[in-house]
Amino acid sequence: MPRLQCRGLRGGYGPEDVLHGIDLDVAEGEWVAVIGPNGSGKSTLLRAVAGTLPTRGGILVNGDPDDASAKQRSRLVAMVFQNPVIPEGMTVLDYVLLGRTPYIPAWGRETQEDLRVAHRVLADLDLEPMVDRVLHSLSGGELQRVVLGRALAQEAPLLLLDEPTTALDVGHQQQVLDLVDQLRSTRSITVLAAMHDLTLAGQYADRLMLLVAGHTVALGSADEVLTTEHLREHYGADVTIMRGPEGNVVVVPRRTAQPPELGGGAPL
Repeated sequence: MPRLQCRGLRGGYGPEDVLHGIDLDVAEGEWVAVIGPNGSGKSTLLRAVAGTLPTRGGILVNGDPDDASAKQRSRLVAMVFQNPVIPEGMTVLDYVLLGRTPYIPAWGRETQEDLRVAHRVLADLDLEPMVDRVLHSLSGGELQRVVLGRALAQEAPLLLLDEPTTALDVGHQQQVLDLVDQLRSTRSITVLAAMHDLTLAGQYADRLMLLVAGHTVALGSADEVLTTEHLREHYGADVTIMRGPEGNVVVVPRRTAQPPELGGGAPL
């Protein structure tokens, strides 16, 4: 049975649907990247799977329907939001420990096991030296890693990532994506990620889903989805598709405007 199944999924934020009949199966341990132009419904799809939006159609996570309780769902699905709420005055360790909430009984408190999980995640993300730092004192890239840490601390089998590398420099982009990739094999985590960088999406994901105006227009490997025709039609982009050293697809935008000539203009 697939880790995630969507059948005829529809929904949005108001009376008008943003998603229009999405069908998707994601296998255990698979990484599917959702790509598409701005406003195509990528974040909406992730929020629908996370259970934070009203939807019609079917969603199954590990075979459980989407009417499971919030606590049950949070043990199955962890999401890294693009613009998460950051509590005032909270430390890095306390924020990552919020990911253990689904395992803490009412009126209970975190156990030594919860602390062990949190510290392991912090070490994996190179955040151990800043456990006592207040969240609002962190850089954008540091905060992005802490938010990912909270999701990983949930130890949910399905991880949803909404633009996980937006605020990261190239080194930490690689660190975060390599860690997520490693967790797929060591902990059988399944990943559904909305990704802006097409080259990174093609490099890390097993399959890509091209979403346009709430409709799936392509679903397959990077070779099948990242084509000049698709990117010209749906992104309005003129690109060259190349191969990286490991054979992965690299999307290179072409410069269409001519640079201005220097030194030949009229005197000021």
